[in-house]
Amino acid sequence: PSNGVVGEEELQLSDVATRLWCFFVAYNNPKDPDDNYVHQVESILEDVVFDVAEQLIDLAVPLHAAEYLPPGVSPLGLTMRDIASPKVKALFESYYFFLGRFEFSNDVDGVLLHRSP
Repeated sequence: PSNGVVGEEELQLSDVATRLWCFFVAYNNPKDPDDNYVHQVESILEDVVFDVAEQLIDLAVPLHAAEYLPPGVSPLGLTMRDIASPKVKALFESYYFFLGRFEFSNDVDGVLLHRSP
């Protein structure tokens, strides 16, 4: 299925993958801020192209992820960026601000090819 953008496919995740992604992104232990899954999220984002990373970050929060939200808050209309733990949210922002503006080539030892304004 297409999301209306030419040459871009809509991200399709299995139920298990969606549940794991939600857990990695949203898990937050307020008693121990270092108890999070930011390294797993970073590893996943590093292994996909920017368009897929963007779709993962902007993925609609499924109803089953309500357990990661404060009581009474509905997941409807929220994205993974909205419910991300503080450290994962910071990672998402750095990813967007950096990777969304620069294009690198793997063929030329990571040489910067283009920078968007």
